[in-house]
Amino acid sequence: MGQKRTLKTTLFLILFAVSMGYFESTIVVYLRELFYPAGFQFPMVKISETLLFVEIGREFFSLIMILTVALLSSENKWKRFANFMFIFAIWDITFYLWLRLFLHWPSSVFTWDLLFLLPVPWAGPVIAPLLISLTMILGWLIINLRIKTLNEYKFPAMFWVLEILGVSALLISFMDNFTIIINYEIPQSFNWATFAGGWILSFGTFVFYISTNKLLKKRT
Repeated sequence: MGQKRTLKTTLFLILFAVSMGYFESTIVVYLRELFYPAGFQFPMVKISETLLFVEIGREFFSLIMILTVALLSSENKWKRFANFMFIFAIWDITFYLWLRLFLHWPSSVFTWDLLFLLPVPWAGPVIAPLLISLTMILGWLIINLRIKTLNEYKFPAMFWVLEILGVSALLISFMDNFTIIINYEIPQSFNWATFAGGWILSFGTFVFYISTNKLLKKRT
């Protein structure tokens, strides 16, 4: 009964994420028709403050939508966190699949894109966020396989320190070119070293602590 319910929940999460990816992609289609009729490329086109405010709001509330569904998907905090990652990942992947279908873009996974606007503009080749999304799906799977361990134990302080450092490095790699973008210039390179270091540190730490059971027994 439990496995059947988990499968049903997963299918609904996928349906929601794919649908959300569709709606997000259609908005991008409209924006590119208005501002990039010849196809998206850097440098960025200047837009009004009102439209920028609306876009930032759209991104913020997209995250709220994902968070809301994740919180409703389970009573277990770890499953909620895993489902948030899962929805985000499927949303991101299908977003680019829909754009590929509608606009034949991106031409390759190494095509650059404006990824996010919060708190500053993010930019990088499409393959970078896709790698993060695939990692999130793998993390979702690991959490579901080890949910009993996660419920009975807790992560030590060192785990959180390493995770914060790893995630911070990932964010820095994506935001590294934000001054170039806001000055309407063309970014020339992506900080792959920082990205790789952040990915290895964040995901490697998570896998290491779970696989080697380097966790603290909770008080009962």
